Amino acid sequence: IYPDLPTNAAPSAGLADRILAVVDAAGDDGSIDTDRIGLWGHSFGGWSVVMSATQSPRFKAVVALNGPYNLQLALSDMSPNQRILGGNTTDAVSGARWLETGQAGMVQSYWTDPERYRRGSPFENADRIAAPVLLIHGELDFLGAHAEQMYAALVRLRRPAALPYLFGEDHSIHNPGNARIYYDQLTAWFDRYLRPEVPRSGPAIAVARPPSTPG
Repeated sequence: IYPDLPTNAAPSAGLADRILAVVDAAGDDGSIDTDRIGLWGHSFGGWSVVMSATQSPRFKAVVALNGPYNLQLALSDMSPNQRILGGNTTDAVSGARWLETGQAGMVQSYWTDPERYRRGSPFENADRIAAPVLLIHGELDFLGAHAEQMYAALVRLRRPAALPYLFGEDHSIHNPGNARIYYDQLTAWFDRYLRPEVPRSGPAIAVARPPSTPG
């Protein structure tokens, strides 16, 4: 299910309830099992699924790829490519624009309303997460500090979590071998926590494997 949610004054406000309303409506005819709900997202979708897990215990497994999990930290996101090109100012301006007028929907600067940023950051609410979280991350992606910080929080809180890296990838996945690793780990994670009664040919993977060659 791909929920098409209306915009909100604060993107994080009631996010889980809005997703669950769509899921429960789809479950009314018995076509899906609303007791075994997994969330999967990329980029801001990664933020969405981890943020939702802080708001409801009904989600039983979460997979996020290259998401921003601490909105305060997003102001300083610097991509490896821009570091090489000396484009730190470009990245800083882009981060502020995304936070204040883009998907993050903060509207104001961090210093004007820091609590709004904290409320909208999964990292700040990590202690409310009950679901197992798989944080897959592209080695060259500019949000690396987010994934590592979120993973460290979940480990410290003794939540089930894993942080595999896709080496050579940036914000999206381009290498066919990495794509296979990504989908293998994703399906294994969901099978482990959503379908434990169905044995797999191989165990769910908690660490990354070397990329296989295309073909």
